[in-house]
Amino acid sequence: MIISSPVYAGWVSPTGANDPGGQWVSESNAYDDNTGTYASNQYGSTGWGQWIVLTLGSGIYCDMVRVNADYGYGIVDAVQIDVYDGTWHTVHNGAINDCAWTEISFSAYNNVTQARFRFHYAAGGYYFWLYEFDFWEGQIIVEPTCDTDDATSVEETSAVLHGEVTDDGGELCEYRFQYGLTDSYGNNTSWTGSKQTNDTFGETITGLSTGNTYHFRAQARNSEGVGSGEDKTFFTGASSSGWVTPTGNSDPDGEWSNESNTHDDELSSYARSYHDINDPDGQWSFYIHLTHSSLTSDKIRFYARSSDVDRVDVDVTDGVSGWTDVYEGSFSDKTWVEQSFTQQTVTEARIRFRAAANNEGFYWELYEFDFWRLSSNAPTLSWTGETNYVSDGLDPETGCSSTPFEFRVEYTDSDNDAPSTIQLYLDKNGDNDYGDTGEVIDMSLASDAAASKRDGDYTNGEIFTVTTTIPYGPNTDNCSYYFAANDGIDDATGTPTTPINAPDVVKGLGVFTGNNNPGDSNETQSATGVEMLQVRFETDSIEDVIVTDIELTPSGTGNDSSDLPSGAVQIYRDENDNGIYDPSVDIYIDSGNYSADNTATVFDIPDQVIPKSTVENWLIVYDFSSSVTDTGETFKVELYPDDVSCEGQDSGDTFTGYGEDVAGGTKTITTATGSLGISEGSNLPSNSTAENDAQ
Repeated sequence: MIISSPVYAGWVSPTGANDPGGQWVSESNAYDDNTGTYASNQYGSTGWGQWIVLTLGSGIYCDMVRVNADYGYGIVDAVQIDVYDGTWHTVHNGAINDCAWTEISFSAYNNVTQARFRFHYAAGGYYFWLYEFDFWEGQIIVEPTCDTDDATSVEETSAVLHGEVTDDGGELCEYRFQYGLTDSYGNNTSWTGSKQTNDTFGETITGLSTGNTYHFRAQARNSEGVGSGEDKTFFTGASSSGWVTPTGNSDPDGEWSNESNTHDDELSSYARSYHDINDPDGQWSFYIHLTHSSLTSDKIRFYARSSDVDRVDVDVTDGVSGWTDVYEGSFSDKTWVEQSFTQQTVTEARIRFRAAANNEGFYWELYEFDFWRLSSNAPTLSWTGETNYVSDGLDPETGCSSTPFEFRVEYTDSDNDAPSTIQLYLDKNGDNDYGDTGEVIDMSLASDAAASKRDGDYTNGEIFTVTTTIPYGPNTDNCSYYFAANDGIDDATGTPTTPINAPDVVKGLGVFTGNNNPGDSNETQSATGVEMLQVRFETDSIEDVIVTDIELTPSGTGNDSSDLPSGAVQIYRDENDNGIYDPSVDIYIDSGNYSADNTATVFDIPDQVIPKSTVENWLIVYDFSSSVTDTGETFKVELYPDDVSCEGQDSGDTFTGYGEDVAGGTKTITTATGSLGISEGSNLPSNSTAENDAQ
């Protein structure tokens, strides 16, 4: 049997009838929805007459029936009504109204398909009539469900929580919120309201601690139980400049109801006050007052019903200096109305309405009221203190047109105002003007910053970043940059708002430590092919680069000039990029000697062309095979970016490298790795005379 589960409850007529005892006539008249016709019971004796059975086409959820029949006159002194859901249940045995509807309630049954009715006769010889019989088809009540919606108007010590009844379970629901510092909550608002499916609700909570993450969830309940929404969180802190809801209210004259609805951030609910016809208090309503902790404000807004209303009057105060008139005049119906006033400290507002005519009765309705909160402190910008960002906001300081330059800055606002804008001003072409296309760049929160610097708490500082490239040009060694931000009211201050001359964008040969740069090691006095240093060159996308010479700087306790043999300093292109000298693979470039001990020496490079957009590794190799080194002496070599001289193959422009200092490992001279020792044996022979043919 399928049980009907209608959205709305209502009366249902039977769809058929049975007369198992054969005492009834015109049975269908008992369910023709016409109380002028009837089914007649023709028992004619005393005691219980026979049943009329009234049937339904399908089972329903039923907790009530109604009957319209003859009763009384000293003839009928009781009726009996049973319902059937697989078993007969007596729901009434007693009196009913005569020729009028009698409703009979009982504990609900989920699958009622039949009812039966009979008269009890105190006197015989009479026929009694049944005019109509109906079932009440109800809805099965189940536990409700609800959603938790995001909190709004979150401030230092208050917030507005929101929820929605997604399924009322078949009857109107109350709601409340649970909240606290963990998802165990510990605090409950009071059960209140009367909500049905798809209704939203909100409630202001106060007394919170600033600088904390709060958990909360919505709950709805009906007679079957409580449904809970999902857990959500919000962080208490000073709100940004913008609209904030009152955190309290008062009704000095006691003329308003549901006052908290004016600050629940829900446009479906309202506070109201009744205007009587020819109200002796006149056309004006009484004031409703809305309160907030002290804030700086220069405007308010409200949302109210204007039907039958011709004026509104709004005042604000700081609680000390008296009331300031904000507005008195007409307004639009159920539309946000904003009104500005001279900036001042505000702790309270009051609002009232005037009836267009005193001879009308209606409700004044105020849905929402908000204050505009102004930030009172300008934000500041500072260096982040991260590696490479201690004293400026750029890394690297020098590069070419393909170099990704990353800019970082820290934004702090004591009012916890988020930046309405935060931007990098970058003079990319070195013309001392930041107005060219692409020179004002929006920044975003740094996802790789420390967690405390990207958590939404601007009072402790948040790090912002942007990465960009700069095309090479004739003046790109004169680039400059600065940062700017605004919290919606004030521009940021701080050292990063002053221009800095950087970066230098040069024609492109980047000089970097090779990925397989050799480390410290011990070497013999006769070692050959000793890898001293691996350098990685990177060209930009502008043109091929010719390396014309490099200057190597030696160091160590050994004499770099006199201890090394002729041609001992050798330069190779590391073809397999592994940092290991392989004469069968690596390409010879040049060799020579240092001009003096620990003295930087230039090595002329015979037209080595590195194609544009290329990465190439070179090796510096020493040959100790004919050296006059002593055990314990050390040797080391370094290469600095500006000691690499280049020219553009197409342009002929000359320039030096950029990037980082490259230092090889320290090589220490040791003795040979093996030796043969000679000494007397333990069984040395004694003197003797031998024959000529002795063997």
